Amino acid sequence: MPFKPRNEALQAHEDVAAAVARGDTVVAERAMHHILDEVREAMGLH
Repeated sequence: MPFKPRNEALQAHEDVAAAVARGDTVVAERAMHHILDEVREAMGLH
């Protein structure tokens, strides 16, 4: 994992939180998939 999170990753977390707060499950799921893809890539699982 990177020592300092990329701005893109931080934005994805903010997107999840905002989508959950407004009840938008589609956007929340899309943002979570983005986060998980990044984690898998960082761990060499992608």
